[in-house]
This record gives sequence, C-alpha cells and structure tokens, in this order.
Amino acid sequence: MDLLELYAAQDATNFYFAYTINADIGATNWGKYVIYVDTTNDASGATNDAWTRNVVVNDPHKPEYGIYTWVDAAPYDPSDTQIVHWTGSAWTGATSGT
Repeated sequence: MDLLELYAAQDATNFYFAYTINADIGATNWGKYVIYVDTTNDASGATNDAWTRNVVVNDPHKPEYGIYTWVDAAPYDPSDTQIVHWTGSAWTGATSGT
C-alpha cells in the first residue's frame, strides 16, 4: 500500500496526523506504518529503526520520535499504536494506546 496524502497539524500541546492510502485497509487486513518526527531539525537523531525495519533516514533530519501503527486486525483504534523516543543511543519508552 502506498501513501497518497499526509496531513499534519498542531496546537499548543498536540500534533495531529492523518493519511490516506491506496487500498481498503479493512479488506487487506494488514498495514504497518511509521511516522518519524524530527524535533531538533538537525542530524542528531535515530540511526536505526525501532522495529529493525529496513528504513533509512538521511541527514539532516533524523528522528527523535517514531509513531508506529499496525492496523492489521480490527478494532482499528489507538491500542494499535506505539510511540518511541530516541535517547541518543537507543529507542525507549514504547507506549501503546495513546
């Protein structure tokens, strides 16, 4: 499945992300996505993927956060997300359902 559109917005305390894909995710019953967030706007950040996927991020925008989603089985809700933080040497803080 390919990403078609990505929407991002923020307010004083939150970021909001939405996207569309080129398939009916309920019909295919799989899909894993990550949104990387670079909060420092520089080359310091993750040097690998938290899920050890073959994902490459080039300088100067390496991520400090990864928002992972696995929508491969209903219900499709916040429990199918994981947010991780790059500590400078490793990913940490895996939380689900936020």
